Amino acid sequence: MSDAPANLQRAPVKRSISFCELYANAVNFKVTATDFGLVFVRTVNDENGIAVNEEQAAVSLAPQAYKHMVLALLDLLNEYEAQVGEIKMLTSVPSVETIRGAITGLVNSAKSQPSVVSGTR
Repeated sequence: MSDAPANLQRAPVKRSISFCELYANAVNFKVTATDFGLVFVRTVNDENGIAVNEEQAAVSLAPQAYKHMVLALLDLLNEYEAQVGEIKMLTSVPSVETIRGAITGLVNSAKSQPSVVSGTR
């Protein structure tokens, strides 16, 4: 048994019957006053051979869960790149300061409006 307080221990994991795995090569972001959203997208060709972004799934997270996820992903990314090497981006990537400013703008906008604010990555 763990020495962690009961409220910090992880609950057992049970996979839902509606669980599914999917592949995404892009993600769209949205922010509201109460949550952060991710819409996972896969680029596919339509019936005319034109590339389109097909939305695969959407996930909404409480702010604390979103921050926890972001920090965990950064740790995993750093570990991965330390072992395998830097991941080369196919397109230019904005600086951390630019991203932080965009997120701050989205959050401030969401606080002042009841509508959803969206971004794409």
